[in-house]
Order: sequence, then structure tokens, then C-alpha cells
Amino acid sequence: MRGITRIETLFDAGLLFVFIYAPALTFVPFALSKLVLAFLIGFTLLHQNVLKRILWDFSVRKFLRTFLWVILFILCYFLILTIGTKNNNFVFVQQSVWLILEGLIGSVLMFNYLTSKYDLKEIFRILLGVITFQSIVVILTFFSVGLRDLINAVLVVSDERHISSYRMRGLSNGGGAGLSYVQALGSLVAGVLMIFDKPSRLKYLFCAVVILISQMFIARTGLIFSFLLLFSTLVQEAYNRKSFLRLLWQFVFGGILIAVVFRLAMSLMSDQTRIIFDELVLNRAFEFYYNYEDSGTLETRSTTALENMYFLPKHDLGLLFGEGLWDVAGQNASTLVYGRKVNSDVGFVRMIFAFGIILTTIYYGVYILFLREIYKSSHGRDILILLLTLFLIFVLGETKEPFLIRMSGTSKILVLFYLFMMYYNRKNSNLITGYAK
Repeated sequence: MRGITRIETLFDAGLLFVFIYAPALTFVPFALSKLVLAFLIGFTLLHQNVLKRILWDFSVRKFLRTFLWVILFILCYFLILTIGTKNNNFVFVQQSVWLILEGLIGSVLMFNYLTSKYDLKEIFRILLGVITFQSIVVILTFFSVGLRDLINAVLVVSDERHISSYRMRGLSNGGGAGLSYVQALGSLVAGVLMIFDKPSRLKYLFCAVVILISQMFIARTGLIFSFLLLFSTLVQEAYNRKSFLRLLWQFVFGGILIAVVFRLAMSLMSDQTRIIFDELVLNRAFEFYYNYEDSGTLETRSTTALENMYFLPKHDLGLLFGEGLWDVAGQNASTLVYGRKVNSDVGFVRMIFAFGIILTTIYYGVYILFLREIYKSSHGRDILILLLTLFLIFVLGETKEPFLIRMSGTSKILVLFYLFMMYYNRKNSNLITGYAK
């Protein structure tokens, strides 16, 4: 690898940030990630060796190849079905096209662009730095109304519900569960680095703690997922070292670090900010705990709302083959009324209504293949507990929203994580192993 300047590294980190979070400026009619995709395509066409490696990736990496063909088939099938049923829900078609072009192919292009300049661990460090930076901005926007107003003025707001005094979106166009899922995968990146780069694990642990605390200002979904991944990382590292004392020490140290960062944040709050934090942030983040104390039930407003969202098509044909429905909520800014034919946020419910239970099962099977291939990689067994936790997150996430079929930072980070594990060789992380030049 040639010498890389700090400015060049910052530029590449900026590219990666824009690619993952896809911010859209109020004066630009599209997400800036499209510009990054165009840059990556141009770079690839100008470097034939990179193009050859990308083609080799798609020909050899089973998950990439399977994901591409499955989503292409689902896209074509849904297009025929939604037109045939006269539902004409073309939003899913648009989402799927961008999932292929940007979420899958774009992520492979990004990975190969970065590997042409950095070793694998450095790529993951940059990725962790990008996600941690977003978490820091999320925390800062809670403290600073001025910064929050500036971001709201400059960036397009994808949903008016994301303009809030206690639910932050950082430098992204949307917040809520979608952003929290992306940030939770930052905890996965931090965990992998803690296991594979032991000399710097305290630095990665600090990043994981910052991400965890920032989730309090985003959504409960990511808060729970980040905690599960951090907990699994500590268990995995202790298991790899076969040391219970190591696990105990890490729990104590991790707890102290969380408490210190949390108390530092609390000390910086003004009286007004502290009131908002106590009454809105904490009450929402730990609503299940407060409800358990009051009523003895582990429920929140979200879980109560979801109880009415688990339903299936009434007819067997609709259940098996779908109804071509993937409508989005129509927002009325004055009344905040949201309506759609399939009135459910649940991932598998929406997918079954869109293209049926058969193709839904096949699509989720692609992510089983994703986990299986990573586990069978040269160091997959070193992160087995993390992979099992990631599987649990996949399951829990799809009972809330269709995270795995959306074009978002989630799909991009998962592809980058997959390629990292496929190529990683602990003995020499400077090598891109397994590629036949």
C-alpha cells in the first residue's frame, strides 16, 4: 500500500459517511450518496484490476450472487403482480432498484475502492470512526438547539416526526428505528475490532459505549440491539480467551466506562435540557422498565401498537403468492394522519402482502446464507456468539420493521462486514486473501 495522507483518509471517511447515511441537502434534489455511487463507478471503470476483483467477488461469493438474483426475481415478480392486481405500488420497485444498485453493488464498489488504498483493519477503523462520529453529532444536537436547527434547515427532513427536542437524527435525513439499526451495527463493527485488534480494544470499547449512549436519543430498538452486541462482544472475547475472570473484569470496566461517559454528559446539561432528558429521553428509552414498576408488565407504546399489526392476507393465494401491496403512509402535515392499505410496520407482514410467504422465506434464507458463509470463513468461529446475536437481531428487527429489505445504511454495512470477514486473514491483515489475481 502506498502512503496515504491524513487529508486523503478524511476524504475517504467523508465518502463513506455520505454513502452510508445518504444525507440530502435542501437545495439538491437527490441524496448525496448518489454522487458517491457515481464516483465509485468512475473509479472502478478507470482501474481494470479493481473491476476484475469486483466481478470475481460476484462470481465466487455465494451470498452476493444469491442476494442479487433473489432480489432481481422478487422485483420482477412484484412488478408483474402489482400491475396485474391494479394496486400499482411502485415504491417497492424503486426501493429494490436502489437496494441492488447502491445497497449491494455500491457497497462492493466501496469495499474494493477502500481495499485499493487501506488494509482491512484500517477500513473497519474508518467505518467505526464514521458511525461513532454520527453518534457524537446525535448527542451534540440534543445539547445544542442551534446546531439542531441548523441541521434541520440544511438537510431534507424525510418525516416531520423526526423533528423533535428529544429524538435526534444527527447528520441524516431520518431518525427513529431505521437510524438506530444502522448505529447498532456500529456496535458490531466495534466488537469485531475488539476481538481481532486486541491492542486497541479499549479504544473500540469507548466507541461502542458512545454509540450505546447515543441510542438513547434515537430509538429503543437500537439501544437494545447495541447493548446485546456489546454484551456479546465481552462474552465472546472472554470465551475466546477461556477466562471467566476476564469476562468479569470486562463487565466491571465496561459498566464503569458507561457510567463515566453518562455522568459526563449529564454534567454538561443545562437545567432545561436536564428536564427534557429526565421526562422525555429517559422515560421513552426505559419505558418498559417504568411500566414494569407501575403495572408489572414489560410493554411500551410501541409494543402495544404492534399488537394490532400482526395479521396475514385473508385468502390462501394472497398468503402464498402475495397481493402486490407495498404502499407507504400518506402524511397529512396538519393532522399527522398516516394511512395505508396494509396498516402494519412489521417486516415479514409487509413482505408477505407484497410477494407472498414463499418468496419471503426465500429472501430471509439469503441472510441465513450470509451468517453461514461468515461463520465458515477463516475466522468466523472467533465471532460465533456475535453472529448468533446478529441472527437474533435480524429476527427481532423484522418483527418491528422491514429493515432487511430496505435500501439503507443497514444493507451497506452488512455487505461491508461480509466482505471484511470473507477476506480477513489475522496473520496478515494487509493481504486481500482468497482473490486469484
